[in-house]
Order: sequence, then C-alpha cells, then structure tokens
Amino acid sequence: MTTIKLTPPETQIVEVTNATAMATMILEWQQDILALLNHLKSVPQGTTTSQDGVVVLTLEGNTLAGYQLGLALAIEKVSQLPFTFIHNAQASDPAQLSLVD
Repeated sequence: MTTIKLTPPETQIVEVTNATAMATMILEWQQDILALLNHLKSVPQGTTTSQDGVVVLTLEGNTLAGYQLGLALAIEKVSQLPFTFIHNAQASDPAQLSLVD
C-alpha cells in the first residue's frame, strides 16, 4: 500500500525587484506545480492519504475518480496563466506583463 503524507508547504519570502525577476519566479512556480500534479496522476489505486498519522482517505472507486478529475482540472487551470510575458529589449526591465482576455 502506498501512503501520501499531507504536509503544508513551507513559506518563503523573496524580495522582487523587477518584472523579469517576477516573471522568472512565476514561471518556475508554475513548472514546479505542474510537475507535482503530473506526478500525482501516477498514484496507484488503493493509495491512502494521511495527515498527522491518521488515514484521511483511500483512493479507490468514486474517490479515485474524483481525485483524478480534480488533478485534471488543476492541471488545466495552472497550465493557463491569466497573463503573458512580453520581452521588450528596449526597456530598462525587459519583461512586461500583458493580461489575457
């Protein structure tokens, strides 16, 4: 039996000094989240999740179907950022954000 341990993420505060740094951080965050979500898609049926040593749920039947649907939706939403990054070589800070309609 495989067990997933649920732990809260660590908090990290980082000073952002320009749009390029912000763009890099957001894209790295997106890549990390997508890698994790895609990894979680491979969790086998019967896997249990636990928090503080207590089993929260077992991934089988409708629970597994809901888990897989939730991952698919999360991947879809995280894959599409609500803005794009535009490179402007003439600006002092070459990265600019453009909101997606």
